[in-house]
Amino acid sequence: MSEEKKNDVIDAKDTKEESDFADEAKPVPAPVETIAPVEEKTEKKVDLHAQKDSSEEAPVEEKKPVSKEPISYVYDDPLLKGIEDARLAFYEAYKKGNLIKWIVTAVVLALIIAGWLVPTFAFPTATWGFYVTLGVVVAAIAILGIYSYFYKKKMDVAMKEYFSKYYEFNNKYVFGDAVSDLAGTVDDKLDPEVFKAAGLYKDVVKVGSRETLHFSYRGKNCLMSDCAGQVKGEKALQTVFVGKLLVVPNDYHGPDCIIYLKGNKRALPPTTLGDYDVFEDSHTMVIYGQTGVKRLLSHPVRQALAKIQTNDTLIDLAIAVKEGKTYFAMGYDDNLMVLPLEKPFNPAPTTELKADTALIFGIADALDVHPEDK
Repeated sequence: MSEEKKNDVIDAKDTKEESDFADEAKPVPAPVETIAPVEEKTEKKVDLHAQKDSSEEAPVEEKKPVSKEPISYVYDDPLLKGIEDARLAFYEAYKKGNLIKWIVTAVVLALIIAGWLVPTFAFPTATWGFYVTLGVVVAAIAILGIYSYFYKKKMDVAMKEYFSKYYEFNNKYVFGDAVSDLAGTVDDKLDPEVFKAAGLYKDVVKVGSRETLHFSYRGKNCLMSDCAGQVKGEKALQTVFVGKLLVVPNDYHGPDCIIYLKGNKRALPPTTLGDYDVFEDSHTMVIYGQTGVKRLLSHPVRQALAKIQTNDTLIDLAIAVKEGKTYFAMGYDDNLMVLPLEKPFNPAPTTELKADTALIFGIADALDVHPEDK
């Protein structure tokens, strides 16, 4: 992550800039796919959002008053507790530095006021009063500027240390012993061409990223990155994806196939789906590709796909299977993608990520098992 991005989090109360990982822009409308009408039947449109059976919908609960009790969580793993400890250490340093900053600002304002009041009222006829006031103002501003410079440097160091510990504990918890040769830091960026190579989103002009990891999974050199893709909108950039991108090598030979596991109304479906034929559509999943992709969709693959459930954390999942590589675009909500600062670390989204990652590795394994191999 760039230094500019880090500074945004430090002064969370003082400044507020757009984040590459927050879904702030209106989502780009999903393309509407159609199947040619047969005889007098009407066109069938593909709904890219999950459809729930009305019998399965939970009854609407009455709104309960918001509890004023402080939020607390139980951390059932030392690595999750390590994330919260790192957050607390950073937040305490942030609060202390912020308090000192306000004290210094108050002192500077008091000096400026005194530098004006004393010459004006104590020496009303003195000609040098204006120069004294001007000198005090310049000195006060210089003091504030010097302190702000050192405060920012100190917070930058604290922020970098927090981010480093967060991802260190997070990666150990999520991957465990499933991967080896893990390398990468929060400052490592994703090559935008890798994101575009998935072929899931059209006309991407900006790819924001952080924590781009390289590792070995069952002898395959894989990549995983926190990233967000944006396109040009009428007045500003629009977000088409925010989440994690996983790239896994494969030995597949055949036509491109896109598998989209539908999500809720917050989901951002791929924007290139109109370029593909609809192979199969259901309430929770739609598959795009030519008839040749049937070979790819073996029973083990379908079983692995059935284990993935989209929800309020894993918003949706797009899988692009191409010759040589499989791209998993995991759309995640802010509760996972935005690192905690003022509020305690909620372990639930990270626990969800660990489970999702294991299931997605399972899909990658199944995709490499072809019918002729059984």
